[in-house]
Amino acid sequence: MNKAEAIAALDNGASITHVNFDFLEWVKKENEIYVFEDGHSCAPEEFWRYRINPFWAEGYEVVK
Repeated sequence: MNKAEAIAALDNGASITHVNFDFLEWVKKENEIYVFEDGHSCAPEEFWRYRINPFWAEGYEVVK
């Protein structure tokens, strides 16, 4: 899925991963903050600030 679809999935409570993430690495949205599998968190603006390369425009997947 693309970035817009990934953002919508996060807004709808899904956990997502990306082809560039390590195995079992994911992110989800809780109370307007993105939370990672390791317990770290950040604001959505911070997460997307560093993912501007076209590589980050595609390659997302909902974690089942």
